Amino acid sequence: MQRDHLRRYQHVRDVRASDPGGKDDVYRERRGGNQQRSCGKPQSMHSAGESCEKQSPPETQRSVREHADNSHYWMKTPDAIGSVTKKETGDGVEGACGHSLLNAKTEERPCGRRRSECPRQNALLESGLLEVTGAHGTKETRGMLPLKARDARLVRAGGLTTIDRRRHTDAPNEAFAMRPTLIQVKAAVLAAALVVSACAPGSIVPRGHAEPQSPVVSAGRELTADQQVAHALSRLTFGARPTDVAQVRGMGVDRWIARQLQPERIRDDAGAQAVARFEMLEAEPAEIVTLYAELRQARRARQRMANDSGAANPATGRVRRDPEARQATRRLRNVVADLQAAKVARAVASERQLAEVMVDFWENHFNVFVGKGQTRLFLTHYDRDVIRPHAFGKFRDLLGAVAHSPAMLFYLDNWRSAADSGRSTLGRPSAQGSGRGLQGRRRPRGLNENYARELLELHTLGVDGGYTQQDVVEVARALTGWSIDQRKGAFAFRAAIHDADEKLVVGHRLRSGRGIEDGEEVLDILARHPATARHIARKLVVRFVSDSPPPALVTRAAETFRRTDGDIREVVRTIITSPEFFSRAAYRAKIKSPFELVTSALRTMNADVDATPQTARIVAQLGQPIFGRQTPDGWPETGGEWMNAGAILNRINFGFSIAAGRVPGAALERWPGTASLANASREAQVEGVVRAVLAGDASAETWTILRSGENPLAAGRSTDPMNAVTLDGLAQVVGLALGAPEFQRK
Repeated sequence: MQRDHLRRYQHVRDVRASDPGGKDDVYRERRGGNQQRSCGKPQSMHSAGESCEKQSPPETQRSVREHADNSHYWMKTPDAIGSVTKKETGDGVEGACGHSLLNAKTEERPCGRRRSECPRQNALLESGLLEVTGAHGTKETRGMLPLKARDARLVRAGGLTTIDRRRHTDAPNEAFAMRPTLIQVKAAVLAAALVVSACAPGSIVPRGHAEPQSPVVSAGRELTADQQVAHALSRLTFGARPTDVAQVRGMGVDRWIARQLQPERIRDDAGAQAVARFEMLEAEPAEIVTLYAELRQARRARQRMANDSGAANPATGRVRRDPEARQATRRLRNVVADLQAAKVARAVASERQLAEVMVDFWENHFNVFVGKGQTRLFLTHYDRDVIRPHAFGKFRDLLGAVAHSPAMLFYLDNWRSAADSGRSTLGRPSAQGSGRGLQGRRRPRGLNENYARELLELHTLGVDGGYTQQDVVEVARALTGWSIDQRKGAFAFRAAIHDADEKLVVGHRLRSGRGIEDGEEVLDILARHPATARHIARKLVVRFVSDSPPPALVTRAAETFRRTDGDIREVVRTIITSPEFFSRAAYRAKIKSPFELVTSALRTMNADVDATPQTARIVAQLGQPIFGRQTPDGWPETGGEWMNAGAILNRINFGFSIAAGRVPGAALERWPGTASLANASREAQVEGVVRAVLAGDASAETWTILRSGENPLAAGRSTDPMNAVTLDGLAQVVGLALGAPEFQRK
């Protein structure tokens, strides 16, 4: 009798179960041979065409059937979170949020696959998790059961064991009888009990035992399963596409995060295709520098001819440019235009979304300004060869790549920094190192501290990192001679202008008589300094979690940085799998930057990639020109600086503009919801848009605005050219939703 296996747990409250799959994702499978189907009958007992659909589990549960070797076990993960109440319905126990947790009418039998065919269950076992089922009488429910490492090994090995669980000790709420799931692994039985409810993530363990810890699923997550999906997609991507929510639900949040942390394993045909049309992305610095030099010489030649003609207006003496000159001018102009458009295109189309977020973070952290002299000539190389290959690597490698990059050396003037008079150098100027360079007749004029100061204050130690002004001078001395090969547009060390005297950098003595080794040792010292670990950890926590970063999480992330020798991937993993990341305080707590707003709106609307610079110009109109931050501190990571009366109005207008199809690639017809909502009632349209665009979570005020079609904040005027948009029907609802406060947040 099944009743012989009943184990009763009293005083159950705040029962929680993790749901990596999410609701509405019902997995059903029929297999050949005489295996049992989800209805419980062997296949041989089914008549032709007979289906098990009528006995499939309710939509609030996700069925997963797995196999271990030649045995089988069966499981179900309910979308169940919250407190169990005393109310029982005809279909079972009802949770605090009203969802039925148990269904007496659902009685599935063992039905599944061999374990070797079940990558999901194997991954869960490797993570220390097991999906199990329990029952209240004949009423069945399933959930996630954390396993100790020893128990997980025994399950994989086919051993027999029990699982320690600790139960909450709150006041009695409901006498809940559970039947342990029987799992046959090489004829061994693993007995386990699980109680689930319906409103918040987590799990429960019996009183008096230590709670097992999972290395993947963090305990104590405050967000519901659906909120975890929405939150991960809003923070770790540039917005959810229409199919992303179902994909992440099906895969599980933690497995999806683990996959995004390994972008090199993700096939990204869409991202590659999106940028294939931008020809200058593959141009080498030498080609771009040569193109620039030739055009500059041609321009000077035309000017001389105009002056020699004696015309009062030099334009009358202008030589008509040939087609090759026009083509060269266009290509040089497209160096920046293609890079800006490609940044938008990758953010919209790439499958490697977290990698794109990290590239954006590091390009902001190591900011360079496109408008500073010839910096623009080196931006393609900076993005392609400096930032992207190191976005998930070791911080020291990234720091070194930036320090050697012509874009940074030119932007912060280190390419012209030379030893002061009276200092020892390593030799005389070489033919390559001297003479006219990118700036014409300008030559090194002595020590320049710009890069050294920002290297300490912004790139590594932070403003409170404990360095002094003398440290800035000493670092600048160590980096003298770090310059640019003016013909190749590449890094060059100019020994003739390097300060070879002894230096003292943040307590470390650099002996005299050395060359490029001085700068390399400085980078080693700074990359491994504890202040750098704290500074980088804090910035990453601000980016991913909160404008007011939780100190405990910053400490843990900094410890990961030190323990792994600056492994960026592991630091990010520590942050985005933490309870703080999945806390209610973090949910929708950050304001999207203009770049994030535009790209997330395009992804939400399932927009096509824009092959023109127009979308990049829209980002600039909203206040964030790409590579357009003049100061080296980069664009703000906190939301306060993005929001003011004018910015809010422009964002609302942008929402209307994209819903009206006035943004390249975006059209209401491309949004999947249009087909079902175009002719629906206003209330149905509002409900559908809230569910699809705002993740089903909107304030009462937003609901009122969507129903009425009037946003009080849109009554003002704006200089934004997109402000003259009038919409009605579904387009109006979508436009209002894209301008709603909930969509402005992430």
